Formats: sequence, C-alpha cells, structure tokens
Amino acid sequence: MKNRMLRILSFAFAAVMLLSLMTACSDKTLEEFEGDVRYRYDYNLYDYIKPGDYKGLSVNIGSEDPTKREIEARILEYRVLYTATVKEWNSVGEGVPAKKGDIVDVRYQGYLDGEKLSDVAHSPYKEEGYSMTLGSDLVIEGMDEKLIGMKIGEKKTIEVKVPDPCFKYPYYVGKTLKIDVEITNIRAAELEPYDEAFANYYGADTIDGFESNVVMELKRNRSNEIRDYVLDRAMREVLDNFETVKYPEKELDYVIESLKESDKEAAKDKEYDSVDEYITKELGVSVDEYNKELEEYAKDVVHMEMTLYFIARKEQIALTNAAFDEKATILAQENGMTTPSEYVSYMAASGWSEEAVRENIWFELVYDFMYENITQTTEK
Repeated sequence: MKNRMLRILSFAFAAVMLLSLMTACSDKTLEEFEGDVRYRYDYNLYDYIKPGDYKGLSVNIGSEDPTKREIEARILEYRVLYTATVKEWNSVGEGVPAKKGDIVDVRYQGYLDGEKLSDVAHSPYKEEGYSMTLGSDLVIEGMDEKLIGMKIGEKKTIEVKVPDPCFKYPYYVGKTLKIDVEITNIRAAELEPYDEAFANYYGADTIDGFESNVVMELKRNRSNEIRDYVLDRAMREVLDNFETVKYPEKELDYVIESLKESDKEAAKDKEYDSVDEYITKELGVSVDEYNKELEEYAKDVVHMEMTLYFIARKEQIALTNAAFDEKATILAQENGMTTPSEYVSYMAASGWSEEAVRENIWFELVYDFMYENITQTTEK
C-alpha cells in the first residue's frame, strides 16, 4: 500500500485521544514548548523514528503555460462532447481497431514494481470499463497512444512512464508503470466541424476566442492544483527520508480498529450478512489479504503522523488560540460558515472530537511550514 498512500490522517477515521505511551530515555529529545500539541504521540519520537531531510526540497511544477499537447487534448474533449449533442456514438463492433477520437471503455489495473496500485485502476471486479476519449490523456499522458489499434475484447500489458510534472499522479512521477488493459467497447462518430458554430456553442465568437478560453481554463486549473501537488510530491520525499525504527503499538491498534469499525458499518449499510462477506465481495480480497493490507496501511499512517509530529516539535510550530482561530475561520468559510465555533460544530456532527479538529489544524500549520520551505522549479 505504500505506493498508493495519499495524505491520509488518522483523525479522518473519527479520531479519539490516545493515552500517553512512555518509552525509554534517549540521548535526544524534543522539548515541549508553549502551543505544543500532545494529544497523541506524547513520548520521545527519537525512540521510534530516524529523521531525515524535510527542508531544502524542490519540486518541478512545469511551465505555467499549458503545453500544445494539453491544449489539443482539451479541445478534443470539447469536440467529442459537442458531437454527442447532435449525433449518436455507435459501437464499432468486433474486429475494428480503435483510433484517436474514439470513445473506448477500458478496464485497467496499474502496477509499480509488481505491487498493485488501487489509484491506477478501474473496474477490477466489474464488467463495465472507464470511458475515455483516445487522445485526451484523461488517465496518464501517453497511455492513450498505447490503446490505439486495440479491438473490443483485446487485452494486453502496456508500460507508461509518468511524466514530470504529473498533477494527477504526483506519487509516481518519473516511475514506469505496468498497466493491464482490456477494451470492453469502442464507440465512434465523425466529429462535427471545428468551426464558428462550435465556438459559439461554447460561448466564444471565433475559434481563436475558444482556444484562448481553453488556455485560460487550463492555466486556472493548474493554479488551483499547484499547492496540493507541491505538498504531495514533497511529502512523499520526506516520508522516504524518515525511517521508522519501530511502531508504537497503541497507535497501530487505533488505526486498525478504526478502519475495521468503518468497514463493519459499511457492511451493515450494504446489508451483508457478515464483514467477511463484505470484504470478499465488495473489496474483492480474501480476509487474510485484507488483514495484511490493513496492517501495512496502518504502518503508513503511523509513519506519516510521527513524521508530522516530529517536524512540528522540531520547528516548534505552535497551535496557539490565535493560530487555531485564523485557520479554522478559513476552513469555515470554505464550507459556507463564518466562525471557528461553527466549524468545530460542523466537524463534531461528523464524529470529530474537538481535539481531533485541533490536531487537524495543527497538521495544516505543518503543511504551511513545509510549503514555504519548498523551492518550485519550472523545468520543462
């Protein structure tokens, strides 16, 4: 699961306060300070984690301007959508190869170093496939090209090197993924003319005006994505730089039990007779595989949380009342509220304790610190 760990935080699993865990003395300690958060991991982290670099990192965000390929891919998406408003997209039938501009339904499963990736996958246990226009680069840039020429029912394994940058999959930048693909359907239609009528449909007077709008849209999307992308790339590097030498059992048990309780509720909601039935039928794995993956996932969570706690204490990032109110106000406004107390009540309705909300905001302060200390480059 390490290859698919996102910015997961255990407070998202309905966090509760854990008892302090006492450890043996070490020759290194992280001293307490005013505004320190000690809700959990209230012990000497040097006994559990070997710290690495977390400052002086750089992340390539590419050019601020969209590439010709990105512009052409987005225009193709619009042309397909426009064509669908005036004519049917019909299946090409057996034996007809897929071409650029066709809509294909594809089932796919990605792997990195032999490990199955849950975030590079679609319909691994179901019949339907993911609908994508060949040439639109909807999954990973370069994947579309490997599907051109395939026919309905055809299966093969392709290799795709994830470009730098890749805003959809920041964790795999520069890596070569193997992807099992199966084409379940191909639909084709002659695209409507790329003319003034097309531009008018999308609110532009001319094709040049439409293309300018596409460029502005791509720039706006890029601007909105940059912060999360930079933090995702940097966090992956930081987590690789830090080494967990042993895992605190209480923290591991908390994550595992929280996830099991969540799956228990999901099984009940979906009216399965047992959690085991839910695991095998809904998640598509054996109970043994589930337990093994759960343990690995819990280790990922604890490793990340210890890393964040370490950085926060090392840099003495304080959660003062003023800092809490400022960040909580921002989060409140993002969710249609105005005050920190409204935000706390809103989160409480979802099962979050006040301590969990405060810890969440403390982590956000850590991310703010990291973001301010990352150099962003614009290599092409």
